[in-house]
Amino acid sequence: MTPYNASLLAGLFMAAYVPLTLVFDATMSRQRAVLFSMLLAVMFMPFVSIDLGGFVEFNRATALTIAVFFGVLLRDPERVFDFRPRWIDLPILIYCLVPIGTSVVNGLGLYDGLSGVLKQVLRFGGPYFIGRLFFTHAEHRRLLVRAVVFGALIYVPFCLWEIRMSPQLHKQVYGFYQHEFVQTIRGSSYR
Repeated sequence: MTPYNASLLAGLFMAAYVPLTLVFDATMSRQRAVLFSMLLAVMFMPFVSIDLGGFVEFNRATALTIAVFFGVLLRDPERVFDFRPRWIDLPILIYCLVPIGTSVVNGLGLYDGLSGVLKQVLRFGGPYFIGRLFFTHAEHRRLLVRAVVFGALIYVPFCLWEIRMSPQLHKQVYGFYQHEFVQTIRGSSYR
């Protein structure tokens, strides 16, 4: 696969992710659709970042929040509006708001702080919120744990391959390294 075709493949995967998430949403239970969408993004989405202008970049971290939340708003908006925050939500709220204080204290201004807040919300607050919406009962949490274990088991052969052969799969599939290759070397093995 040439780098041009592989980069095209990465772009196609990024473009297909939102419609694919909506297909999951239309054909599966809410919890399963959320899990499939999130696992697909976390496990197989390329390390690509598309600047959408202003605050937001479309990448593997933001794509899953945007796509899944869009599906929730289309299919089940009352669940979002019925949500009531509780005291256990305070740590994630603080974590998402910290960039404002950091930015202002470092003299970077409110715009930079709000940009950081949006990134934190899309990367961490969104998945947390989606989890609070859909994994509220013990049965749903068991499904979540099974999905994480299933995802880890799917990753085992890929990890064993890259431990032995070096981290090459991202380059072989998508045509580029997500960072410098030298960063993957750890002693006589790879990370």
